[in-house]
Amino acid sequence: MLDLFDELKTLIAALEAEPVDYAVCGGLAMAIHALPRATIDIDLLIRSDDLPTVQRIANDVGVASAWP
Repeated sequence: MLDLFDELKTLIAALEAEPVDYAVCGGLAMAIHALPRATIDIDLLIRSDDLPTVQRIANDVGVASAWP
């Protein structure tokens, strides 16, 4: 199993290869831009129209996903 940072790098590389707008948010964004914070997930802000594409990308790269 990959660690969270490796999963983030893998997911971001895959998202960059597609025409998808996204923003990293939540605990990882805090760790990147401010103060490190314990977190166990990757939070992304995406447009609702891009949800199927982002789900496919996450599944393709093997990043576990939970969709509300």
